Amino acid sequence: MNAAPRSWRVRAASATASRVRSSLLAAALGVGLTLACGAALASQDAPKLPTPESVAGYRSWTALRKPYGGGSTAHPGRKSVYISSARAAQAARGKSRFRYPLGTVIVKQATSGGPSGGYVSLVAIMRKVANRGKAADWVWAEYTRDEKGARLDLVAGGDQGVCTGCHVGATATDWSFTRPR
Repeated sequence: MNAAPRSWRVRAASATASRVRSSLLAAALGVGLTLACGAALASQDAPKLPTPESVAGYRSWTALRKPYGGGSTAHPGRKSVYISSARAAQAARGKSRFRYPLGTVIVKQATSGGPSGGYVSLVAIMRKVANRGKAADWVWAEYTRDEKGARLDLVAGGDQGVCTGCHVGATATDWSFTRPR
């Protein structure tokens, strides 16, 4: 038999229930804040995909090589490749330097439709975001269109495996097949 009066037992039970509710509310708030902060940090850490607009003016950059045809079927058409830094920084005395510096952007443009009526049908972009010697050091995106004047649509990017599945053959040259020439 309990020696404490009933009113004390009711108040004690009520205080315990109140502490439990406060603890549950604090835990729920803590979980919510943790999830919100984690999502915010993850979105800050994930590099944004490069877009054709983010590399506007790339044709005035250093050409890694003269326009060429053939090569990979992954990027059909007549190709030109540009890099965001000066040739002297990429190939001093004619010798290529790898790894590329952080922030380097490489753009491959392909044209279709013949020399007189040609149009840019593909823009493939690599942007260097880390320097660990891994495919994840680069953010990749590829945009294509089927006719002149149409919008360039994203066809690869985000899921980096699409690009790195092929570029794994170029690990010795920092994941880029095109070397400074």
